[in-house]
Amino acid sequence: MKPRDALSEEHVADQNPPTRDAVEDMLIDNVVRRAAGRVTPGREPVRVLLARSDDVDKLNDLALDRKWSEWQSGLEVVKPHRDRKRDAYRLHNLAVAQEGLAYEAAAVEDAQILLGRAHDLIAQASTQHPGEKYISESVARIGKSLNAYRQMAQLYQQLNARTAAEPSVVPATASAAPSAKGLTAAPGAAVTNDDIIDLRAAGLDDDNLIASIKAAPGVNFDLSPAGLRALLQAKISNRVITAMRARAK
Repeated sequence: MKPRDALSEEHVADQNPPTRDAVEDMLIDNVVRRAAGRVTPGREPVRVLLARSDDVDKLNDLALDRKWSEWQSGLEVVKPHRDRKRDAYRLHNLAVAQEGLAYEAAAVEDAQILLGRAHDLIAQASTQHPGEKYISESVARIGKSLNAYRQMAQLYQQLNARTAAEPSVVPATASAAPSAKGLTAAPGAAVTNDDIIDLRAAGLDDDNLIASIKAAPGVNFDLSPAGLRALLQAKISNRVITAMRARAK
């Protein structure tokens, strides 16, 4: 045991020496608090606890430095532990590594794939150590994020399909005089207030909502007093509404 991880003398004197598993469980909460808020690059951080067990612990500094790819590569060469509960720690950290890569992915499709891998890994960890609270928390968090990204990907697919189905030009009527204005562009599909509200309900945070607004093919926001009231009632923040105003100009 490293000096920084030593138990207090009072604890050892009053009780029998704790088992290795008990020590690891206590260290989880004490040592990895520095990782809180480091999973996502946004202003609304995700709090994550990293597992400490055998060779897994030596790689946690890579996570604290946001070196997700290096952390993942290091974890992948760690041999599975014969103890299923201890191996659940390795699987948990692998899932968080995929989650970190997903939140920093440039494309929604890439983020969805990475979160899908994270979801599979954390499900394995939960199966091997179902009683571990922080693993259960990661299962819920990753599942919520995956559902939000899936909904966002479906939204983009629907918008692209609607845009492709609509004609890009409308021919002039037979009676119209030929001129440079004879062809008129048809309006394309656009993201609406309802789309933003649906994504918020699915669990998308402010930074990802703003990124969706900026990346949308087109927007048709209702920023009237009634529209703003509906947005605020749906817990859409002022930051997101500001981004909607900027895109609507």
